[in-house]
Amino acid sequence: DSGRESRADQELSVTADAPLPMSEEERAEEAQDRKAEVAARNAAITDIVKAAEKSVRAGHVILPKEFWGAMAACLLDVMEGDKLVEMRGRRDQDFSVATLSLGERLGLVVECLIMLSGDAGVWAKLFGVRLRRSRSSESKLG
Repeated sequence: DSGRESRADQELSVTADAPLPMSEEERAEEAQDRKAEVAARNAAITDIVKAAEKSVRAGHVILPKEFWGAMAACLLDVMEGDKLVEMRGRRDQDFSVATLSLGERLGLVVECLIMLSGDAGVWAKLFGVRLRRSRSSESKLG
């Protein structure tokens, strides 16, 4: 009897876990919901991009400190392990973005971009920095 009960319990749990087949109407409704979610997401992205584009004043981009923190956090998320180790070796602090000043956040974003692009020359030029070169080094880093 206990074997039969055990099999019955297993059959019940398998059928309870299995999704019920969807009707054509349910599938169409689900597809419409997904389409609406994508449209809402695209509209939100468009609104955010337009707001970002309006942040330019007299040739300068005016963005809040939180933007640079979010940017740094996103870039750190895509950095590979060896590049993070190299970055940590250059810094006295850890990457706790929340505790960084606005200038430090911007610096961290630039450092991540240098490491991801592998080209310090572009960034040196943008910030008016002359690269130090040894006989064997080039502007390529990372």
